[in-house]
Amino acid sequence: MKIDIKKFKSQLFLPFLDQVIVSLSNFLTSLFIIRFIGIEAFGVFSIAWLIVLFINSIQFSLISSPMMILGPKQKGADKEIYYGSILIHQLIFSMTISVVLWLILNNINLFELKYRISDIAMPLVIVVFFFQNQDFLRRFLFVENQYFFALLIE
Repeated sequence: MKIDIKKFKSQLFLPFLDQVIVSLSNFLTSLFIIRFIGIEAFGVFSIAWLIVLFINSIQFSLISSPMMILGPKQKGADKEIYYGSILIHQLIFSMTISVVLWLILNNINLFELKYRISDIAMPLVIVVFFFQNQDFLRRFLFVENQYFFALLIE
């Protein structure tokens, strides 16, 4: 069995490049938000982004992490069935959490908070739904050694 060193090195470079893009874009986005909308709005953005990351960490623990561990062990038809069931679980989870989040955010103003979080309820729910599914798809592509396509959906 002969290993193509150039192809191997390029495949190792793509996940690293993916992480560089994610980190740099997060940093630059924060700078632009602070610069153009101010510190107070950045605080609201930070709280909203923490909600997105919290939900994504739950999704990672329940769905993505087991997929990344158990998926590569599957063979043949079992692999297709496994990934199909994981995809169904992901869609059910993302839809359920989106509905629950929308209900919570629309009713949170009953506590008379300083900022009206319900004003950003629908955009936040949309971001949560698509961020979860994009992250799931990206991790699925990494598991399947499709590094270039994972980089493209970044």
